Amino acid sequence: MAKKKAEEEITLKPVTDWAEDAGLKKWQMLAVCRSERWTSDKQVSKAEFNAAFERFESRAMGG
Repeated sequence: MAKKKAEEEITLKPVTDWAEDAGLKKWQMLAVCRSERWTSDKQVSKAEFNAAFERFESRAMGG
């Protein structure tokens, strides 16, 4: 049985690239950045981006 890598290589890309890959609209990408206090050129992993988008989509609406 082949051994798996202990650590997988993590790719960092700008938030805008992950948003484009996910097919997000510009307003959605900007809203995620705003809610995470990120700039649009912030470099994150795909997992970080997906977690941030999940938090954005599941946030409470209204007041």
